[in-house]
Amino acid sequence: MEAKNPTIHEKHGRIMATNYHVVIDGPTSLLAYSHQRLTELEQHWSRFLPQSDISQLNNNPGKPVKVSPDTFRLVDALRKAWRLTAGRFDPTQLPSLISAGYTSSIDNPDHKTSLPVHTTSGGDLDAITMDQANHGITLPAGMSLDPGGLGKGFAADLLATELLSLGATSALVNLGGDLRCTGNPPQNGWVIEVKNPVNPSEAICSLSINTGGVATSSTLNRRLGPNGERHHQIDPATGQNPATDIATVTVIAQAAWMAESLATAALQLNAEEAIAYLNGHSLPGVVIDLKGIAASTENLDLNLTDQESSA
Repeated sequence: MEAKNPTIHEKHGRIMATNYHVVIDGPTSLLAYSHQRLTELEQHWSRFLPQSDISQLNNNPGKPVKVSPDTFRLVDALRKAWRLTAGRFDPTQLPSLISAGYTSSIDNPDHKTSLPVHTTSGGDLDAITMDQANHGITLPAGMSLDPGGLGKGFAADLLATELLSLGATSALVNLGGDLRCTGNPPQNGWVIEVKNPVNPSEAICSLSINTGGVATSSTLNRRLGPNGERHHQIDPATGQNPATDIATVTVIAQAAWMAESLATAALQLNAEEAIAYLNGHSLPGVVIDLKGIAASTENLDLNLTDQESSA
C-alpha cells in the first residue's frame, strides 16, 4: 500500500508493556477504536492488575469465576496452544517465572503479581472447567495462568478481525512482534523485516505475507536478575531457563496466537532442533542464534545458512 492512499491510516502506541502498530485501509475512526480495544483487553488479561479476569482466576482456584467473553476465548486459545505444542507452551509456569524474578510490570513496577501460597507450576489444562453458557471458568486447585506473549498475539488476532467487521478492507496489528494481518493485502503483500538481534540496526531478511499471523520470541528481551543474566523463557520440563543457543525465533502461521505458541516452544531447543521442530509442523520460520547466524525452514528459500556472523 502506498502512503499517498488517503484511506491508509496508522497508529503507534504502547499497551501490554510493549509497543504496538496498527495499519488500516478504512475509516480513520478505527484508530481510536484500536487503542480503546487493546486497553480493554489489557484490563481483562494483565496478571499485574488485581481486578483483571486473569488475576481473579489465579486467586480463586477451585472456584468458578465469571469472565468476559474475550477472556473465555483467550483461555480456550491457551489450552489449544498447550495441546498443539504437546506442553512445550505452558501458561501454568507463572510460579516459576515469579521465582525467576519476573514479579512486576515492566511499565509500572508498582503493579505486582501475587498468587495463593500453594500455587505450583504445571498441570493439566484439560482439567480447567469451562462453562460456555455463562462464561464461567474454574481452575484446578494450585493452578495459575499467565497469557504471556500469546495474549498479545491473540489480542492482535481479535483486533485485526474486528477492524474488518467495522469497515476496514485490510488491517495489520502488531503488538511487540506478535502480528496479524487480514483483508485485502497490499500489491506485494505485507513486508515484514526480521531484525538481527545481535545488531538490531540491520535486517536479516524480509518476509512477505498476504494474510495470517507472525510472531517472534526472544531470549534477549525482558531480561531478569540484577545484571540481566537470565531471560524470561521457562522450560516446563525443568521450571528453569532453557539452555539454548537461540536469540530469536520467528514463525508464520494462520493466526498470531498459533505462531507465538510455536515460536515459544521452539525457543526451548537449540537452533538446529528448532528448525527441525518447525519443519515438523510444516510452518515457515527463521531461527537466529546468539552469534547472529540465521537459518530458515525448508519452506522458506532465504539462503541464510552460509552467512557470516555479525557478532
